[in-house]
Amino acid sequence: MSPARTASDGRAVRCYVFARASGTDAGHAWLLGLLPGTGTGPTAGLPGEHVPDGTDPAAAALHAVSRLTGTTASRVTPPVSPLERPWTAGTVRPTVPPWWVRASEDGPYGTEYEYVLTVPGAPPAGLRWLTPAAARARAHPQDENLRLAAALGGVMEELVGGRITPAVIRAMTVGHSRRGLGGPRTAPEW
Repeated sequence: MSPARTASDGRAVRCYVFARASGTDAGHAWLLGLLPGTGTGPTAGLPGEHVPDGTDPAAAALHAVSRLTGTTASRVTPPVSPLERPWTAGTVRPTVPPWWVRASEDGPYGTEYEYVLTVPGAPPAGLRWLTPAAARARAHPQDENLRLAAALGGVMEELVGGRITPAVIRAMTVGHSRRGLGGPRTAPEW
């Protein structure tokens, strides 16, 4: 379920989910998981869900992927040490920092937490799996989410290994313009 279609306010998670292509080992292709039957657009068909009050956004991200695939995903830690973030009273602090936080200017949520996750083994059923090149080819010019997902897919080995390379830095800055349909991405944890 796409976060943009579940609630009209509050918080949501958006998940960039990756699995190794069948029959590959370390250093080979990663695939991006998209919701089946979704076209291109501002939500890019990325898995996600509404985060109920009192729920940890990191746990909600894992739940969203588990619900769709029947597998247990792993969160990929951002490759930069998290900094302390002031949390407002009544807000549940995520157990794992999100990669980005988007404060929606006029979208369906006040805040969206974005996580990068991997699933073990071959790509499970429940999501449609695309190579990063195929995801990049189907993204329209203002689809910042899908462009970012495709860029991340191209550097997953480095991200999973916690390595910061010039390619990782370039990938992590894709989709951060203010011209997109959503609010600007920030990395308050880094």
